[in-house]
Amino acid sequence: MGLLGALLTLGAASDRLGRYPALLTALLMAAASTAILWTADGVLSLVIARAVQGVATGTAISGLAPGSSTSPRRDTRRQGPR
Repeated sequence: MGLLGALLTLGAASDRLGRYPALLTALLMAAASTAILWTADGVLSLVIARAVQGVATGTAISGLAPGSSTSPRRDTRRQGPR
């Protein structure tokens, strides 16, 4: 659920703030999730850690997605007879 929520809401934030802040936030959330998983002592801790991990993954994906669309466009016009 965290992944889906992050994908739906954080794409626009990544566009406004830039890729670097989005990826840095994702890295910090992933580290927090790892720390929670490492110290988990019950089911509730595991569920919280997985939710944080999902949000971190969604943030990273929304931060990286604009990078895949910034490649230079190819000229698709015909350049003479073929």
